[in-house]
Amino acid sequence: MGFRFRKSFKIAPGVRVNVGKKSVGISAGVKGARVSVNSSGRKTTTVGIPGTGLSYQKTEKIGGHAATDKHDQTAPEYTPTVDLPPIDPQPPRPPRTPKGILTLLKVLAVLLIAMSLTLTLASVVGGFIGTAIGCFILYYRRTRIAWNGDKPPRCRWMVVVAVLFVLLAVGGKTSPDPAADATAEQTVQAEQAAAEKAEAEKATAEKAAKEQAEKEAAEKAAAEKAAKEQAEKEAAEKAAAEQAAAAAAAQTAQEQAAAQQQGETVYITPSGKRWHRSARCAGDNAIAVTMDQVGNRTPCKKCA
Repeated sequence: MGFRFRKSFKIAPGVRVNVGKKSVGISAGVKGARVSVNSSGRKTTTVGIPGTGLSYQKTEKIGGHAATDKHDQTAPEYTPTVDLPPIDPQPPRPPRTPKGILTLLKVLAVLLIAMSLTLTLASVVGGFIGTAIGCFILYYRRTRIAWNGDKPPRCRWMVVVAVLFVLLAVGGKTSPDPAADATAEQTVQAEQAAAEKAEAEKATAEKAAKEQAEKEAAEKAAAEKAAKEQAEKEAAEKAAAEQAAAAAAAQTAQEQAAAQQQGETVYITPSGKRWHRSARCAGDNAIAVTMDQVGNRTPCKKCA
Protein backbone atom coordinates (compact mmCIF):
# COMPACT_ATOMS: atom_id res chain seq x y z
CA MET A 1 0.00 0.00 0.00
CA GLY A 2 1.52 3.35 -1.05
CA PHE A 3 1.65 6.47 1.05
CA ARG A 4 -0.94 9.11 0.09
CA PHE A 5 -1.39 12.73 1.12
CA ARG A 6 -4.20 15.12 0.28
CA LYS A 7 -5.34 18.34 1.99
CA SER A 8 -8.06 20.78 0.93
CA PHE A 9 -8.34 24.44 1.96
CA LYS A 10 -11.34 26.69 1.43
CA ILE A 11 -10.15 30.15 0.39
CA ALA A 12 -13.41 31.66 -0.88
CA PRO A 13 -17.04 30.61 -1.29
CA GLY A 14 -17.00 27.77 -3.81
CA VAL A 15 -13.20 27.91 -4.32
CA ARG A 16 -10.81 25.41 -2.70
CA VAL A 17 -7.06 24.67 -2.95
CA ASN A 18 -6.19 20.96 -3.08
CA VAL A 19 -2.66 19.90 -2.09
CA GLY A 20 -1.64 16.32 -2.90
CA LYS A 21 1.49 14.21 -2.85
CA LYS A 22 2.39 14.89 -6.49
CA SER A 23 0.36 17.95 -7.49
CA VAL A 24 -1.46 21.06 -6.38
CA GLY A 25 -4.84 22.03 -7.79
CA ILE A 26 -7.68 24.51 -7.60
CA SER A 27 -11.37 23.66 -7.82
CA ALA A 28 -14.30 26.02 -8.24
CA GLY A 29 -18.03 25.57 -8.60
CA VAL A 30 -21.27 24.98 -6.77
CA LYS A 31 -23.11 21.92 -5.54
CA GLY A 32 -23.70 19.67 -8.54
CA ALA A 33 -21.19 21.37 -10.88
CA ARG A 34 -17.44 21.76 -10.25
CA VAL A 35 -14.30 22.26 -12.36
CA SER A 36 -10.83 21.46 -11.00
CA VAL A 37 -7.37 22.01 -12.47
CA ASN A 38 -4.13 20.60 -11.02
CA SER A 39 -0.46 21.19 -11.60
CA SER A 40 -0.13 18.04 -13.77
CA GLY A 41 -2.13 19.75 -16.49
CA ARG A 42 -5.26 17.71 -15.91
CA LYS A 43 -8.70 19.29 -16.04
CA THR A 44 -11.66 17.51 -14.44
CA THR A 45 -15.27 18.56 -14.99
CA THR A 46 -17.99 17.04 -12.78
CA VAL A 47 -21.73 17.58 -13.28
CA GLY A 48 -24.36 15.83 -11.20
CA ILE A 49 -27.87 15.99 -9.77
CA PRO A 50 -27.69 16.47 -5.98
CA GLY A 51 -29.51 13.83 -3.97
CA THR A 52 -29.84 11.31 -6.82
CA GLY A 53 -26.33 9.89 -6.99
CA LEU A 54 -26.18 10.54 -10.76
CA SER A 55 -23.15 12.44 -12.03
CA TYR A 56 -20.97 12.84 -15.12
CA GLN A 57 -17.18 13.33 -14.92
CA LYS A 58 -14.80 14.22 -17.73
CA THR A 59 -11.01 14.37 -17.40
CA GLU A 60 -8.73 15.80 -20.10
CA LYS A 61 -5.24 17.15 -20.58
CA ILE A 62 -4.77 20.87 -21.11
CA GLY A 63 -1.90 22.91 -22.48
CA GLY A 64 -0.36 20.07 -24.55
CA HIS A 65 1.51 21.25 -27.68
CA ALA A 66 3.52 19.07 -30.05
CA ALA A 67 7.21 20.00 -30.40
CA THR A 68 8.08 21.31 -33.80
CA ASP A 69 11.50 21.24 -35.47
CA LYS A 70 12.43 24.82 -36.31
CA HIS A 71 15.64 24.11 -38.31
CA ASP A 72 15.75 23.65 -42.09
CA GLN A 73 14.24 20.31 -43.15
CA THR A 74 16.23 20.23 -46.39
CA ALA A 75 19.03 17.66 -46.16
CA PRO A 76 22.46 18.49 -47.73
CA GLU A 77 23.45 16.80 -50.88
CA TYR A 78 26.23 14.88 -49.16
CA THR A 79 26.51 13.94 -45.55
CA PRO A 80 29.64 12.24 -44.47
CA THR A 81 29.25 9.30 -42.18
CA VAL A 82 30.82 9.84 -38.79
CA ASP A 83 30.75 7.36 -35.98
CA LEU A 84 29.45 9.25 -32.91
CA PRO A 85 28.86 7.94 -29.45
CA PRO A 86 25.25 7.11 -28.64
CA ILE A 87 23.23 10.06 -27.31
CA ASP A 88 20.99 9.50 -24.34
CA PRO A 89 17.43 10.57 -25.04
CA GLN A 90 16.32 13.67 -23.11
CA PRO A 91 13.47 13.21 -20.65
CA PRO A 92 10.14 14.50 -21.91
CA ARG A 93 9.30 18.03 -20.82
CA PRO A 94 6.13 18.54 -18.80
CA PRO A 95 3.14 19.97 -20.64
CA ARG A 96 2.85 23.72 -20.88
CA THR A 97 0.60 25.47 -18.42
CA PRO A 98 -1.93 27.83 -20.05
CA LYS A 99 -1.55 31.52 -19.31
CA GLY A 100 -5.11 31.61 -17.95
CA ILE A 101 -4.20 29.12 -15.25
CA LEU A 102 -1.05 31.10 -14.42
CA THR A 103 -3.07 34.32 -14.16
CA LEU A 104 -5.68 32.59 -11.99
CA LEU A 105 -2.94 31.30 -9.68
CA LYS A 106 -1.44 34.78 -9.41
CA VAL A 107 -4.77 36.44 -8.58
CA LEU A 108 -5.65 33.69 -6.12
CA ALA A 109 -2.28 33.91 -4.36
CA VAL A 110 -2.38 37.73 -4.13
CA LEU A 111 -5.90 37.68 -2.67
CA LEU A 112 -4.96 34.94 -0.21
CA ILE A 113 -1.82 36.79 0.92
CA ALA A 114 -3.74 40.07 1.31
CA MET A 115 -6.47 38.42 3.40
CA SER A 116 -3.91 36.52 5.47
CA LEU A 117 -1.90 39.67 6.18
CA THR A 118 -5.09 41.37 7.32
CA LEU A 119 -5.88 38.35 9.49
CA THR A 120 -2.43 38.64 11.08
CA LEU A 121 -3.64 41.66 13.07
CA ALA A 122 -6.08 39.38 14.92
CA SER A 123 -4.41 35.94 14.78
CA VAL A 124 -0.71 35.47 14.02
CA VAL A 125 -1.04 31.71 13.49
CA GLY A 126 -3.93 32.01 11.04
CA GLY A 127 -2.20 34.81 9.15
CA PHE A 128 1.04 32.81 8.93
CA ILE A 129 -0.73 29.72 7.54
CA GLY A 130 -2.65 31.72 4.93
CA THR A 131 0.44 33.72 3.92
CA ALA A 132 2.51 30.54 3.61
CA ILE A 133 -0.11 28.95 1.33
CA GLY A 134 -0.24 32.09 -0.84
CA CYS A 135 3.57 32.16 -1.12
CA PHE A 136 3.58 28.46 -2.01
CA ILE A 137 1.06 29.11 -4.82
CA LEU A 138 3.22 31.96 -6.19
CA TYR A 139 6.34 29.78 -6.02
CA TYR A 140 4.52 26.96 -7.80
CA ARG A 141 3.43 29.46 -10.49
CA ARG A 142 7.06 30.53 -10.88
CA THR A 143 8.15 26.90 -11.43
CA ARG A 144 5.40 26.38 -14.01
CA ILE A 145 6.58 29.48 -15.88
CA ALA A 146 10.11 28.09 -15.87
CA TRP A 147 8.82 24.72 -17.18
CA ASN A 148 7.07 26.57 -20.00
CA GLY A 149 10.47 27.91 -21.07
CA ASP A 150 9.73 31.52 -20.14
CA LYS A 151 11.73 33.74 -17.84
CA PRO A 152 10.37 33.34 -14.27
CA PRO A 153 9.74 36.45 -12.18
CA ARG A 154 12.09 37.44 -9.40
CA CYS A 155 11.44 36.50 -5.77
CA ARG A 156 11.66 40.00 -4.33
CA TRP A 157 7.97 39.79 -3.43
CA MET A 158 8.84 37.20 -0.77
CA VAL A 159 10.94 39.76 1.11
CA VAL A 160 8.10 42.31 0.90
CA VAL A 161 5.55 39.77 2.18
CA ALA A 162 7.85 38.70 5.02
CA VAL A 163 8.45 42.32 6.12
CA LEU A 164 4.71 43.10 5.96
CA PHE A 165 3.90 39.96 7.95
CA VAL A 166 6.40 40.86 10.70
CA LEU A 167 5.17 44.46 10.90
CA LEU A 168 1.49 43.43 11.03
CA ALA A 169 2.19 40.69 13.59
CA VAL A 170 4.02 43.14 15.87
CA GLY A 171 1.34 45.80 15.33
CA GLY A 172 -1.42 43.30 16.11
CA LYS A 173 0.26 42.37 19.38
CA THR A 174 0.87 45.97 20.48
CA SER A 175 -2.42 47.51 19.30
CA PRO A 176 -5.37 47.30 21.67
CA ASP A 177 -7.95 44.66 20.94
CA PRO A 178 -11.41 46.30 20.61
CA ALA A 179 -13.16 43.04 21.46
CA ALA A 180 -10.98 42.55 24.54
CA ASP A 181 -11.49 46.19 25.56
CA ALA A 182 -15.25 45.83 25.10
CA THR A 183 -15.22 42.62 27.13
CA ALA A 184 -13.14 44.26 29.88
CA GLU A 185 -15.46 47.28 29.91
CA GLN A 186 -18.50 45.01 30.13
CA THR A 187 -16.82 43.11 32.96
CA VAL A 188 -16.09 46.36 34.84
CA GLN A 189 -19.67 47.54 34.29
CA ALA A 190 -21.01 44.22 35.51
CA GLU A 191 -18.78 44.40 38.61
CA GLN A 192 -19.90 47.99 39.27
CA ALA A 193 -23.55 46.99 38.86
CA ALA A 194 -23.04 44.03 41.21
CA ALA A 195 -21.31 46.31 43.76
CA GLU A 196 -24.10 48.90 43.52
CA LYS A 197 -26.70 46.16 43.90
CA ALA A 198 -24.87 44.75 46.93
CA GLU A 199 -24.64 48.26 48.48
CA ALA A 200 -28.35 48.84 47.80
CA GLU A 201 -29.23 45.50 49.35
CA LYS A 202 -26.98 46.27 52.34
CA ALA A 203 -28.58 49.72 52.77
CA THR A 204 -32.05 48.17 52.50
CA ALA A 205 -31.14 45.52 55.08
CA GLU A 206 -29.69 48.17 57.44
CA LYS A 207 -32.79 50.32 57.00
CA ALA A 208 -35.05 47.35 57.66
CA ALA A 209 -32.98 46.41 60.74
CA LYS A 210 -33.13 50.02 61.98
CA GLU A 211 -36.90 50.19 61.44
CA GLN A 212 -37.29 46.85 63.20
CA ALA A 213 -35.18 48.08 66.13
CA GLU A 214 -37.21 51.32 66.32
CA LYS A 215 -40.42 49.33 66.15
CA GLU A 216 -39.25 47.01 68.92
CA ALA A 217 -38.12 50.00 71.01
CA ALA A 218 -41.49 51.71 70.46
CA GLU A 219 -43.33 48.51 71.39
CA LYS A 220 -41.14 48.12 74.49
CA ALA A 221 -41.75 51.77 75.48
CA ALA A 222 -45.47 51.34 74.88
CA ALA A 223 -45.47 48.16 76.97
CA GLU A 224 -43.55 49.90 79.78
CA LYS A 225 -45.92 52.88 79.61
CA ALA A 226 -48.93 50.58 79.70
CA ALA A 227 -47.43 48.68 82.62
CA LYS A 228 -46.73 51.95 84.43
CA GLU A 229 -50.24 53.22 83.75
CA GLN A 230 -51.64 49.90 84.92
CA ALA A 231 -49.53 50.08 88.10
CA GLU A 232 -50.63 53.68 88.69
CA LYS A 233 -54.23 52.70 88.06
CA GLU A 234 -53.94 49.79 90.44
CA ALA A 235 -52.26 52.05 93.04
CA ALA A 236 -54.99 54.66 92.56
CA GLU A 237 -57.69 52.00 92.82
CA LYS A 238 -55.97 50.60 95.92
CA ALA A 239 -55.72 54.09 97.46
CA ALA A 240 -59.34 54.79 96.56
CA ALA A 241 -60.35 51.47 98.04
CA GLU A 242 -58.38 52.21 101.19
CA GLN A 243 -59.90 55.70 101.31
CA ALA A 244 -63.35 54.27 100.81
CA ALA A 245 -62.70 51.68 103.48
CA ALA A 246 -61.46 54.39 105.87
CA ALA A 247 -64.47 56.54 105.09
CA ALA A 248 -66.74 53.59 105.56
CA ALA A 249 -65.05 52.78 108.89
CA ALA A 250 -65.35 56.41 110.02
CA GLN A 251 -68.99 56.49 109.02
CA THR A 252 -69.59 53.22 110.80
CA ALA A 253 -67.88 54.59 113.88
CA GLN A 254 -69.98 57.74 113.66
CA GLU A 255 -73.12 55.69 113.22
CA GLN A 256 -72.13 53.51 116.13
CA ALA A 257 -71.38 56.56 118.21
CA ALA A 258 -74.66 58.12 117.15
CA ALA A 259 -76.47 54.91 117.94
CA GLN A 260 -74.81 54.72 121.30
CA GLN A 261 -75.62 58.35 121.88
CA GLN A 262 -79.23 57.84 120.84
CA GLY A 263 -79.57 54.94 123.28
CA GLU A 264 -77.84 56.77 126.15
CA THR A 265 -80.01 57.52 129.23
CA VAL A 266 -80.31 61.18 130.18
CA TYR A 267 -82.53 63.18 132.56
CA ILE A 268 -84.98 65.90 131.80
CA THR A 269 -87.60 67.86 133.69
CA PRO A 270 -91.11 68.41 132.40
CA SER A 271 -90.70 72.12 132.21
CA GLY A 272 -86.97 72.32 131.71
CA LYS A 273 -85.27 73.30 128.43
CA ARG A 274 -82.05 71.30 129.01
CA TRP A 275 -81.16 67.62 129.38
CA HIS A 276 -78.77 66.35 131.99
CA ARG A 277 -76.52 63.36 132.40
CA SER A 278 -76.82 63.46 136.18
CA ALA A 279 -80.13 63.09 137.92
CA ARG A 280 -78.87 65.23 140.83
CA CYS A 281 -78.22 68.09 138.41
CA ALA A 282 -81.72 67.67 136.99
CA GLY A 283 -83.42 67.97 140.35
CA ASP A 284 -86.20 66.23 142.15
CA ASN A 285 -88.55 66.23 139.21
CA ALA A 286 -86.02 64.47 136.92
CA ILE A 287 -87.34 61.91 134.48
CA ALA A 288 -85.04 59.28 132.92
CA VAL A 289 -85.29 59.19 129.09
CA THR A 290 -83.10 58.24 126.09
CA MET A 291 -81.43 60.71 123.76
CA ASP A 292 -84.01 60.24 121.06
CA GLN A 293 -86.66 61.45 123.52
CA VAL A 294 -84.86 64.68 124.42
CA GLY A 295 -86.43 66.59 121.56
CA ASN A 296 -85.39 70.22 121.24
CA ARG A 297 -83.71 70.40 124.64
CA THR A 298 -80.07 71.44 124.71
CA PRO A 299 -77.38 69.79 126.80
CA CYS A 300 -76.69 71.09 130.24
CA LYS A 301 -73.59 73.20 130.49
CA LYS A 302 -72.66 71.74 133.83
CA CYS A 303 -73.04 67.97 133.45
CA ALA A 304 -73.33 67.42 129.70
